Amino acid sequence: MGELSKRVLVSVVAIPLVLGAVYIGGGALGGLLGIVSALAAWELHRMAQAGGTRPLAVGIGLAAAFPLAVQAWYEGLFAVPLSVLAVIMIALVVLSIWQRGVDGRPLAAVSITVFGVLYTAGALSFAYGLRYHRWTVDAAAGTALLLLPMVLTWASDIGAYFVGRAIGRHKLIPSVSPGKTVEGALGGLAATVLVTWLYVVFILRPVAHLSLSPL
Repeated sequence: MGELSKRVLVSVVAIPLVLGAVYIGGGALGGLLGIVSALAAWELHRMAQAGGTRPLAVGIGLAAAFPLAVQAWYEGLFAVPLSVLAVIMIALVVLSIWQRGVDGRPLAAVSITVFGVLYTAGALSFAYGLRYHRWTVDAAAGTALLLLPMVLTWASDIGAYFVGRAIGRHKLIPSVSPGKTVEGALGGLAATVLVTWLYVVFILRPVAHLSLSPL
């Protein structure tokens, strides 16, 4: 199966699930963000291990739980005091030292673990800030607002892929990603700008107008 076929297959399966979870919100959105956060944290752990640092496996579980905790906080179910976060940090250091000893680079392991949670789950949890933004008065408006950065990500990826395949000649950062080209990056940027304009004019504005209009 070619790269394009894989991308199309993933999109066909993922897009309906994402749309449904975003529109329903609440636990459905929290569950989706938890799964994606766990996968992202796992990928970051894999990259860290390739560089010689072994993060704590518990970080993947914490990444999965983080969006659910944010959801509960948004719904007013509980508030986590900073002292609890401090206890978690200390517990991670103790766990790392106990498992690996002082020669097992425990501080590096804990640092990467905490960074992984914040970088993946912490960033993804901002989805709640978009889905339940104070200016969105119903599920349709919240869904349209949250989908904007997701659509732009897909547009950039698709634009960069096709332009890079068609006319890509100059390598962008070969040491990081050998397949990326300057032409592809510019194609992704152009696609993002175009899709942003189309999305705002034909989706975001009409949905926001309908949502804010009186019954």
